[in-house]
Amino acid sequence: MRTVIDVQKNRIALGQSVPTQDAVRRAVTSRLRSARLFNGQEEDLFLHVHVHVVGPAFSIGVELNKHLTDELYSGLSFLAPSWKTGFTGTHGNDSSYIISDLGQALDRFIDEYLRVNEKDC
Repeated sequence: MRTVIDVQKNRIALGQSVPTQDAVRRAVTSRLRSARLFNGQEEDLFLHVHVHVVGPAFSIGVELNKHLTDELYSGLSFLAPSWKTGFTGTHGNDSSYIISDLGQALDRFIDEYLRVNEKDC
């Protein structure tokens, strides 16, 4: 499964402990590899993970996107989210708290993905 990682922080968050793009990528890749879902290849689906930090607040989102095609009418193909979860909260200037919540969101995704795709996994 391919991943897209998006870490954003605003100027208010500068100087605070915010997870780096690499730290988020390592957390995501590690969880997906241990569930045998990460291969980094292009597929018809990808996992979009975003971490946004604004001052003491943060938002985490994990979203599975698929390529869908309207074969019946238009023949158009587009991306659409088929599953998502997220958290918002405050981090107390501790990036490990954000990574921990990200881990919970990823675990929720992995559990649901494996349950739905049990025959294929």
